[in-house]
Amino acid sequence: DMVIAHELAHQWFYHLLGNNQGMEPFLDEGFATWAETMYLRAQGSFDAATLEGLHQNIAARGAGEKTILGQSVYDFSDLGRYSYDIYYGGASLLYQMEKSLGEDRFRELLHDYVTHFRLGFVTTEDFLSYWHTVAGDTLDPLFSLYLGE
Repeated sequence: DMVIAHELAHQWFYHLLGNNQGMEPFLDEGFATWAETMYLRAQGSFDAATLEGLHQNIAARGAGEKTILGQSVYDFSDLGRYSYDIYYGGASLLYQMEKSLGEDRFRELLHDYVTHFRLGFVTTEDFLSYWHTVAGDTLDPLFSLYLGE
């Protein structure tokens, strides 16, 4: 079920909103993994512990370490590490954004994000600019932690 939810989400994140999958993979894989959590919530089986634990691990990383989502596919030699950092790191960022903004406000802004960039090409810079415009500096600590921005 989770794989189907993830792959269906790619209709929006990568197909409707294009991005450079090699250089900025969290922009589609992180969003698609986050969409899995939406499915699991609807099924009543979502366990936030994985995303919360990952968030704590990211927060504990030492200064000077490469930010978790600032990596390209070419930075990985291990598929497990790639999945953990990019798929679940991206989902963790979005989950933390949702917690910070509130579920209704986040989903409203996410809908606007998809509408704004629909049929376009999104970069990390576009992602940050959009969210900073609509949420002010509220999300800046998260962006700094996950993206170094």
